[in-house]
Amino acid sequence: MVIDGTLEVELGTAPMLQLTGLRIDNPSWAEAPTMLRIERAEVQIALRPLLERVVLLPRIALQGVSIDLETAADGRHSWQSDARPESGEPLGLPLFGSLSVSDVAIAYRDRQDGREVDVRIAKLVGQPDATSGQIKLDATGDINGNAFELNGSSGSLETALMATAPYPLDLDIRLPGIEGTLKGTIANVARTEGLD
Repeated sequence: MVIDGTLEVELGTAPMLQLTGLRIDNPSWAEAPTMLRIERAEVQIALRPLLERVVLLPRIALQGVSIDLETAADGRHSWQSDARPESGEPLGLPLFGSLSVSDVAIAYRDRQDGREVDVRIAKLVGQPDATSGQIKLDATGDINGNAFELNGSSGSLETALMATAPYPLDLDIRLPGIEGTLKGTIANVARTEGLD
């Protein structure tokens, strides 16, 4: 990992990391030299939930992100390390309080079957509603040049953390060739258990 720009850290129970010019290179066998590049990032992480293996990010703001992923002809993946994986329980899905992402380009190349996928995210916003506490979601972009939209809401951050009540999810999705609604609940979001 290389940071060509600035790095600032605000310490506390939920440290804030602010940086510019982050770069993570691909393995030497990949055609694209860089796997991840972020022009500007602000990421806040709550430390206490980590003790229970829950990743809580109260604030995420990313601008100018490019991701190049590749599967080699021999089946290796550029995003996986060749090192032996560690044993132990994996971390659950990250939970966020405020999310703002813009100008994202994701490219995937499969050298086994020739498949290529290009995803561009113009904006992805998730903000808590002041009245209900639910998180309002809004995203636009395109997949291989075909526009997509995502609008809707999810449960509050407190519901996701406590897992004492089902976490509601209500999304309208418009993908290339597909329009639909995803509506239901998740018993435990961090562990992705109890999908209904």
